[in-house]
Amino acid sequence: MRTIYLADLRHNYGGVPSTDCMPLGVGYMKAVMDRELPADEVQSKLFAYVGPLLAAIESHAPDVIMVSNYVWNEALSRFCLRRARQANPAVLTVMGGPNIPVEIERQRAFMAERPEIDLYVLGEGDFLAADIVREFLDAGSVQALAHRDFPSCMYWRDGQLIRNDQVGRAESSELRDLPSPWLTGVMDEFFDGKLAPLFETNRGCPFSCSFCVQGTKYYTKIAQFPLERIAAELDYIGRRIRDRSPDVGTLRLADANYGMYPRDTEISSYIGKAQRDYGWPTFVDATTGKNRAENVIRSMERVNGGMVLYQAVQSLDEDVLRRIRRSNIKLSAYEQIAVHLRGRGLRSSTDLILGLPGESLQSHLGTLRKMIDLGTDQAHCFQAMMLKGSDLESLATRQEFGLRCKFRLGPKNFGEYGGDKVFDTEEIVVTTDSLYSMTTCSVASIT
Repeated sequence: MRTIYLADLRHNYGGVPSTDCMPLGVGYMKAVMDRELPADEVQSKLFAYVGPLLAAIESHAPDVIMVSNYVWNEALSRFCLRRARQANPAVLTVMGGPNIPVEIERQRAFMAERPEIDLYVLGEGDFLAADIVREFLDAGSVQALAHRDFPSCMYWRDGQLIRNDQVGRAESSELRDLPSPWLTGVMDEFFDGKLAPLFETNRGCPFSCSFCVQGTKYYTKIAQFPLERIAAELDYIGRRIRDRSPDVGTLRLADANYGMYPRDTEISSYIGKAQRDYGWPTFVDATTGKNRAENVIRSMERVNGGMVLYQAVQSLDEDVLRRIRRSNIKLSAYEQIAVHLRGRGLRSSTDLILGLPGESLQSHLGTLRKMIDLGTDQAHCFQAMMLKGSDLESLATRQEFGLRCKFRLGPKNFGEYGGDKVFDTEEIVVTTDSLYSMTTCSVASIT
């Protein structure tokens, strides 16, 4: 029996998870493996926490370990790959996720600097993960596996790095064939009172914001899960929350623009039904769409006050928006929405980013003042982050806009595991050609 460990890890120092989302991505991968790989030959197991994974590696070293790679867990995932290799030198180590540069040469450098990774999956891994395991079982070793070809992957073959072209994302028809990690019971163990359900109704984003990973061309096309499946999944999750983790009130939607599509009002009706039937969710964490304000409002109204209008404007300066390839909702429309929301007792929130190309301190403060004048209930002000996988993080963009960056420790993204200290950092913009470092700004310019 071959053992496969699938891990979407989060730091858990002092018992507080750095992210409270259930490990949905690897959940899809396990659901596919359970359906397509022989149960008498393969046993797969999911992990969200480091402690149980390290204990499993020590007691029963895996034949294959697959880990996710996000800005908040790259160092943690790499640490666990190294531990797995120590326990079993013949283990196949696989990493996948968006936290990798967009330029091909920098992707190659990424792999060269991380020898603990045998194979990196570029893009979606729902079905590809099962294919990799199947080929590994047939090949018999990591070395033999390397002489086979995998689309959307980078791997080592006799000391040479192979990078095969990235294939397109799954279409809506393919998502219909993707087994549900909820309805198959794959996610049941994570109704533990600490983690909230992370839920997808669609994948992709039609916008091209340069600071966002989903702003690249790879994510442009929208693929949607069937409505009947979404209804069944929300009902399943609601029953599990009521029976196993009633203190978890949050539903986190992974959609990039929830409420923007006509069918989202029907999905909100499913959420409203779960609220009536199970008392859950009390809060729907969603990034609402930038267009079709009327549809967004209708979607919000059907979840009984559980959703906040989340209009992440980032900046209202036209030059900044042009440079980052972003289009915002018109201010006049936003004002009408704000008036409507206050009349219905609903709340609104916005995001602003300091350090975007072309942004100055004055234009940033101007955006903040406008959002306050429009009656926004809450504003989150962030420092521009250089997310690997986004166009903003590329070397060309750094040079074009004079981006100077520093690293900082991510919030709660650290811990001590098995006697080793692990830290995950994030890269932020501190200076651009239009914004000098805050340490050089005078008090007068801020006030």
